Amino acid sequence: MSEYSEDQILTVALGVIKQHQGVTTAEMIEKVNYAIQPSGTDLINNPSRNDSKISQKIRNLKSHGTLEKAGAVFNSSNGTWTI
Repeated sequence: MSEYSEDQILTVALGVIKQHQGVTTAEMIEKVNYAIQPSGTDLINNPSRNDSKISQKIRNLKSHGTLEKAGAVFNSSNGTWTI
């Protein structure tokens, strides 16, 4: 059963952005999920949301500014990430 931390996910997310410059948040979620193959509790949907715990953790990287602090740049005009 996986229980990935935001720090573990951050490393993978930054790798995804480096490999796929201009990736959207939705595409990043898909690619991170493919890379880490989450299981167990990470796949459980949050009762108050329409997405899994792992998806929410990835979204938190954006909403908490974690990706930007790590060097990623969000282009709000087209909704994409670059490094």
